[in-house]
Amino acid sequence: MEKIVSLCTKYGVDMAHARDVAQHALAIFDATQVLHKRSVRARELLEAGALLHNVGLVQDVENHHIAGRDIIIDAPLEGFEPAERAMLACIVLFHRRSVNAVREPLFVALSASEREDTLHVAAIMRVADGLDRSQSQTTAIDEICITTDGALLIRTSGPHSHEDAAAAARKADLWRDLVGPLRAHGRLTAAGIAADMPLTHAARRILQYHADQIMPDPQMDEWASFDVGAWPAPRVKTMRIAVRRIRQDLRIFADQFKRRPAYLLAKGARSLASVLSDAREMDMLLARAKDFTRAVASDSTPDSARPPDALDAPDAPDALIDEWKAQRRAARNRLSDYLQTDGHVRWCRLLAECVADDDFCKRRSLKVGEPSLVRHSMHVLLCEHLRAVKAYDVLPDVPSPTDLHAVRIVVKRLRYFVDALQEVLSPDQARAILNACVEAQRTFGEANDAHMSATRALEFVAADRTLHKSTLKGIVFFADAQQHIVDEQTSQWRALLQPFLHIDIST
Repeated sequence: MEKIVSLCTKYGVDMAHARDVAQHALAIFDATQVLHKRSVRARELLEAGALLHNVGLVQDVENHHIAGRDIIIDAPLEGFEPAERAMLACIVLFHRRSVNAVREPLFVALSASEREDTLHVAAIMRVADGLDRSQSQTTAIDEICITTDGALLIRTSGPHSHEDAAAAARKADLWRDLVGPLRAHGRLTAAGIAADMPLTHAARRILQYHADQIMPDPQMDEWASFDVGAWPAPRVKTMRIAVRRIRQDLRIFADQFKRRPAYLLAKGARSLASVLSDAREMDMLLARAKDFTRAVASDSTPDSARPPDALDAPDAPDALIDEWKAQRRAARNRLSDYLQTDGHVRWCRLLAECVADDDFCKRRSLKVGEPSLVRHSMHVLLCEHLRAVKAYDVLPDVPSPTDLHAVRIVVKRLRYFVDALQEVLSPDQARAILNACVEAQRTFGEANDAHMSATRALEFVAADRTLHKSTLKGIVFFADAQQHIVDEQTSQWRALLQPFLHIDIST
């Protein structure tokens, strides 16, 4: 490829973009060999064509595909036969705009097999070029697979992955004509917010960033095939967090979104959060009971989880575990059923449409004297969230579980906000707040989970009068141990609040 690179250098080709397109093109070629059945030589032509596709850009921006064709025909490319040079010229010509191959004399002069190779290679390169439509080289291909309906699905991620994936899908017209359906899906790895970005656009980007965590594919029918019962607990937790962040986005930026779709999104998110919370709660309860049982069986119950007056541990709370297993299955079934309802599918489609369309936001002109950019409002919003945390310093030294849970919620909201906007905050400031949030959430969360475990265990005891004495003692022992954890974690709460009290964002 030395001659190809030399030609690119001569004509001032952006090699970062060219190499990125080549990398994407080769990845698609290799992953779809079973579909296109092209040769190794076709793969080499694809790489060369990808590197050369913008070779005419400096000469004629508007018609650089035509200029590129002419440059390649006139260039002495060693290692390529005359027919291959014509194929390369056609590949470069066909990378842009609609393809009308029969009107190109170079293409018509090729043999049938050469024409077939040229079109398939051009089809792949068009898609690959779309995957760097942003010219940022930040969109990564996470997966290339063939779906059950025979479509090619390309999953990507990166700060510009939605735009690049949409461009790839638009440029897949030739692939669809030759091979079959193609879908490209982007997933944001960051919100991509800038201080001078209009607040309406930033609000939609943040919502899109969080929505990506729960939407596996633009084709929402994929929800129906999910075996929710087999989902690992972290997946349910991640989905629940994403829905919570979406609900917060809709609250914080309510003034930026159109009222009717925002209302429908908030309503659907609330319903989804409810079934997710039930499933997540049962995952947590069951995990804590199982961990405690294993610790008791190995006589390794940590001192922090053992009541001060505990003697020999009674039987493990197996009856409680069996009951929580049944409740967990029921919660997972409810979640699975909910994800397949028409209402939820409509909600997912509405969410996908809203985050992809600027019309979801209210139309606001930039007016002097009216806050309209991110930098105008982010400091005020950050102050509001931080003050909400600081306001809890009036609680007593031993707050109730309800009060501690309330602190946990405002800390969580602060963390979600800073995480979404940390690209435009001072790195030191964002780091200090996030570190404080993580430490507080870890302790407050442990206290909340332990309190819930103790409460639910005692509720089980109260509801079943037929429990064997040793089983009853085991469950009570578990509940006492969980309450001991609550006491231990609660004792730290004021120390964990201190970092927030010392964070100054007044400037």
